[in-house]
Amino acid sequence: MMKRKSFLGILLAIIESFVYVFFYQILSTNNIQIPQALLLYLIYMFIFGHYAMNDGLIWDEIKICGKAVFTYMITFTIIVPSSSLPTRRRWLIMLGIIMFFFSVFLSRTLRILARKFVAKRTMVLGTGYDALRYVSVAKRNRFAMTLVTGIVDLNNNCRFPEKFENLIPPNQKVFDSFPVINYNTFLEAVNKHQVDQVVVIAPELRPTSLDLIMKEIDEKVPSIKYSTQGDSLTNFSSQVQDLDGILLISTSRDEMHWYDRFIKRIIDIAAGIVGSIITLPLMLCIKIAYLRDGDHAPIIFKQTRIGLNGKPITIHKFRTMVPDAEAKLEELMRQNPAIHEEYKKNKKLVNDPRVTRIGKFLRHSSIDEFPQFFDVLAGRMSLIGPRPYLPKEKEDMSYFYKSIIKMKPGITGMWQANGRSNLTFLDRCKLDLYYYKNWSLWLDVVIVIKTFKAIIYGKGAI
Repeated sequence: MMKRKSFLGILLAIIESFVYVFFYQILSTNNIQIPQALLLYLIYMFIFGHYAMNDGLIWDEIKICGKAVFTYMITFTIIVPSSSLPTRRRWLIMLGIIMFFFSVFLSRTLRILARKFVAKRTMVLGTGYDALRYVSVAKRNRFAMTLVTGIVDLNNNCRFPEKFENLIPPNQKVFDSFPVINYNTFLEAVNKHQVDQVVVIAPELRPTSLDLIMKEIDEKVPSIKYSTQGDSLTNFSSQVQDLDGILLISTSRDEMHWYDRFIKRIIDIAAGIVGSIITLPLMLCIKIAYLRDGDHAPIIFKQTRIGLNGKPITIHKFRTMVPDAEAKLEELMRQNPAIHEEYKKNKKLVNDPRVTRIGKFLRHSSIDEFPQFFDVLAGRMSLIGPRPYLPKEKEDMSYFYKSIIKMKPGITGMWQANGRSNLTFLDRCKLDLYYYKNWSLWLDVVIVIKTFKAIIYGKGAI
């Protein structure tokens, strides 16, 4: 497999070289520096890992290519003679932008075409939420060099005294393609060398059980990965330290620096201005639509939510329900125990009878969220952040509450970009905690892109 990945990386570099020379000749009137310029480009792409063809998501590749191209442009700008700098700078920037998009596109195309031959045949140990989410991401993400071939249920095995979360019935397939097998069958598959990678995602595993698994598959599988045990310790700020042979993980979650908050606020103001301008004509159109349905109630819905540091804030949305929605909900829950149980678990109703005809469209398209741009401008909310929770949900948030309230709630966030209303309340809390622990400007960019995709395809909207 390593040979196949290396060949794919070499092929990627060769094709990019031809394309680079082609555009270099078109954009530049002086072709003397082509070898030096091309070599510099290839070196930076290699240093940042573009040709390694590692397992990952498209966002990782965009980040790698962006860093490499930016560094290349800065370096080449410095070494270009000052007499020709203005002219060179223009075509250099154009060439860098062209190669950035082409490199990302070519890498994605080659990975998809060669996925069947290059992807790691992966077995996932675990049947809980995190394990199934990993399987789901691997299935729909054609860019990654991961091909899940089976899921291993660790329950009912004498080796492990733990009781593991199991979201799927035994001996059934998941997502119509992944067989669920027991641990003994998995060991047989490993012994036959049919597995390239094992991914352990079972937070309930005790250290002794994890050590047992590692001993039984070590040297039989080229690659072994495992998730961290628990949510409270490890994040992207963590560092591995070697203290004279003792392996330590240094982790912390400091408050956002003032310059991080400043940059995030500037982005919020810019987004708030643009969003507010778009919202104004939408208000007129929605009001007319409601009037045509004989609904004369206000179209703006106000509600108190939990804001930064737990302070109550008022947020605004386009009304999507009947005017007396809260009273109607109480009545429905009294009359129907199933509705009461569904709302208690998810804080939402999938087929909510209170939603109006216009409201269904507003929710499906997420247009109902647009008035929150005014809240972003006012500083009550952020463009991206945790979900704005209701005060009555504080008790259900459990220990997640103290971390989530340290950031302003957002119009969009991790849960909207990763399933929207398909997720349970607990799943949404976990994702918001992840956002707090691993925040970065790049993560915000990824969330915005994924939110647009979720809206376009209508995934998870109710």
